[in-house]
Amino acid sequence: MTPADAMIARLDEAARAADLREEAFRKEVAETTARLATERTIAYRRLNFLRALVARVTAAETPEAAVAAAQAHVRERFDWQSESEARTQVLERLTPLALALFGAAHPAEDGASPVEADPAAEMAAFEAWYEQTRASSFWQLFDYYMPETPRVDY
Repeated sequence: MTPADAMIARLDEAARAADLREEAFRKEVAETTARLATERTIAYRRLNFLRALVARVTAAETPEAAVAAAQAHVRERFDWQSESEARTQVLERLTPLALALFGAAHPAEDGASPVEADPAAEMAAFEAWYEQTRASSFWQLFDYYMPETPRVDY
């Protein structure tokens, strides 16, 4: 091998190493971007879901009405027109969250909450329960496409 051939071999090796570093970097960027996009999506889903839930629950006058309002919101949001064991479990497991939100929004006369629970902790507990029992995130329910019903004028 001539000195020129050795130089070309080293340059070829350096170029291939640069390719591998760039490929690894691009893969890392794509993975990080996807992870951050998922985190953002979940954060906005959580925000919008809880914003609507808070509006419903705080408008209720009793804890029981708050639970019913929260369950109605979930049924409407996911277009749950029929009952199933899985849906009933989800609605029941949201009850502590609805009560905690109601308690936070409706303090008693003495300033104490009628329900002593932290809404953020209840939401976290619900999310953990859902993930353990369903092997997926609650926020994936929002991924299902609901086709629009065509509007027909008669």
